[in-house]
Amino acid sequence: MTDAARTPTAPQADTARQLITDRAGAGAWVLDPASSSVRVSAKSMWGLVTAVGTFGEVAGEGTLAADGTVSGRLAVGAASIDTANAKRDKHLRSADFFDVEQHPEIVVAVSGGAAGLTAQGLALEAEITVRGVTRTVPVTAAVAPAEEVEAADPPAAGTTGDGTSAANGAATGPAAVRLTVDTVVEHREFGIVWSPMGMLKPLTAVTVEAVFRRV
Repeated sequence: MTDAARTPTAPQADTARQLITDRAGAGAWVLDPASSSVRVSAKSMWGLVTAVGTFGEVAGEGTLAADGTVSGRLAVGAASIDTANAKRDKHLRSADFFDVEQHPEIVVAVSGGAAGLTAQGLALEAEITVRGVTRTVPVTAAVAPAEEVEAADPPAAGTTGDGTSAANGAATGPAAVRLTVDTVVEHREFGIVWSPMGMLKPLTAVTVEAVFRRV
């Protein structure tokens, strides 16, 4: 398994540092499903065709402790896969692939902390569970304010529109953040071995765009 995170801009790196090192993000966060997405892509037909799919059902939450420790969880509805091809989607839901009858959820649990702050973003350990099999993957998340989400919502109680405390003007950080992760997994490690005559390449690219709001 490999990690291929995007290189964040300076504002993205500053956002991660503000949230974790300055403790501006301490507290509970919840995923905004309408602003988030999980996408996968894999090559089939001996590399000649790239199949791309998105999952329509995703939920999650996260916590940033006062000591800078980060933890979070995403639950993805395996049956919600959509590749714009009904026949292929039915096959992907079968026991050859996600086996949604026995394993309805794909779960990702992440952990990390201030020590994971790098020039590329926030380094995390992701425990990915597919078909009841769990593997640990190191990933790097680019972190940025989710400005479109903040603009659509009124300020949280006790804060002003610019994200500062109404009582004393102290910085509280953004009301919503976007974490972007690009990684590659070997699906055979999760028991997905269907590949007649080697037609399905073993690597699957995964892109997660997760927007979290303060609770």
